[in-house]
This record gives sequence, structure tokens and C-alpha cells, in this order.
Amino acid sequence: MRSLSATPVSFPPPLTVRLLSVSEACALLGIKRTRFYELLKGHQLSAVKLGCRTFVRSDELERFIEALETIQIASTKGVAP
Repeated sequence: MRSLSATPVSFPPPLTVRLLSVSEACALLGIKRTRFYELLKGHQLSAVKLGCRTFVRSDELERFIEALETIQIASTKGVAP
């Protein structure tokens, strides 16, 4: 009887860049579609077209988030009203 040995199959690495729909990007950012398109128009965020659909690359969304201004909230501990 012949022995069947499984040959390892190598798969390509998973994609690290993912396309997000406008709805997905808006949900992740917590904004409305109008604000999303304002960001595109103001060149603060870029998108790609696939046919008639608009997508944002996940790495572009991460870049945008990293570029957002950080705000500091002052502590109110020990401050009299």
C-alpha cells in the first residue's frame, strides 16, 4: 500500500491593505457621509474608485487618524468652582 503524505501548501500572506466602503469608513470615524466627502474635497483624506463605487484604503484611514490633532483635557481635580 502506498503512503500518502500531505505536502505543505504555502499560501500568500494575507492582504494588509483593505478597501473600506464609504459607509464602513464613516462608521469607523464616527462621521456622516457629508463630512466624509468634505474631507475628500479638502484633500485631507483620499479615496479610490472601483467602477462607480468609492473606497478608502485602510492604510490611508490609519494615516488620517494618526494625523489628527491630539487635544489635552485639563484635569479639574482640586480646582474650586
